[in-house]
Amino acid sequence: MRKLVSLIMAMVMLLSFSSGVLAEVVILNSYSEYDDVELLKEVISNMNEYEKSLFFEMIQSSVEEQQFYRDNIDNNYRVNYKTNIKSDNIDINSINGVYRAARSNKDASIRNAINTFNAGIVTLGLSKTAVMLFKATAVSLGAAIADGPLPAGDALFIITGTLTVAYLAANWKEIGPKWNSIDRLFKTSFSMASYAIGQAMRDLKAKVLDKVSEKSEDRKSEGEISDSTEKEVKRKLGSEALKKFKEAVKKGLVGSTNESGIKRLKGKGIQIGRTYYEYELKILGKYGDFRLLGNKDPRGKIIFTILTDHKYKKM
Repeated sequence: MRKLVSLIMAMVMLLSFSSGVLAEVVILNSYSEYDDVELLKEVISNMNEYEKSLFFEMIQSSVEEQQFYRDNIDNNYRVNYKTNIKSDNIDINSINGVYRAARSNKDASIRNAINTFNAGIVTLGLSKTAVMLFKATAVSLGAAIADGPLPAGDALFIITGTLTVAYLAANWKEIGPKWNSIDRLFKTSFSMASYAIGQAMRDLKAKVLDKVSEKSEDRKSEGEISDSTEKEVKRKLGSEALKKFKEAVKKGLVGSTNESGIKRLKGKGIQIGRTYYEYELKILGKYGDFRLLGNKDPRGKIIFTILTDHKYKKM
């Protein structure tokens, strides 16, 4: 039987049923929950060979997607500018025999489903990262369906293993208005498992909306840099860096990877010494390799008390 998901994705789902927030930390590790490209890297690196072959076929239809993949995921990827000719990035007919069943009616129906999804997802006006993640979800579903009947629990297992609740919640402003179209596209494309997929998508949406509600409450928190940390930043990085951090803290919690401001770290956060820090203050540009870490005080205000580099090593 083809491996449907890697161990890391299995751990994601196992933890999601038991400890909520810990579920996403398996995939995102010490990254901020908003590092969308890092999530995409993890998802692709944990695909099995069959899934990768389907995924590469999907992005072959778009030069822009191939360029995005090359620039963000694998610098060695060779872009195929003739999208009607198969690329030599991966020989889909010879990888451990995974395509030996390609002539079967079932495998043909899976590929038709994936082609239908591939054509539909690019029409919804989503970001490149979102499109790639939804395509990765589609190939995982396709591989699972090819193995046999797909119960709703397995569908949720696969979908949440790719589209983490944290990712969807962080990008709900973009994805939420198009959720019904995305849901319908999944069910229409994979009509042979539409009931299971529909139930899984409803369950996932409920989890995401709960997370969005939590984040809305979280955004009410204000941030502040402690006096001692201000002095440390000025001494080690200079007045310009301190000014940038002060501007960023005023923005409060932000959701974009490429945006200065306060970001909530996943799980217990980053441990330095005996303390876990749940929030980071990040700035872009010249001082982008530095972070301030902090926690909420009894009033609910986030106080930043430690200066680190981008690897969370204390300065």
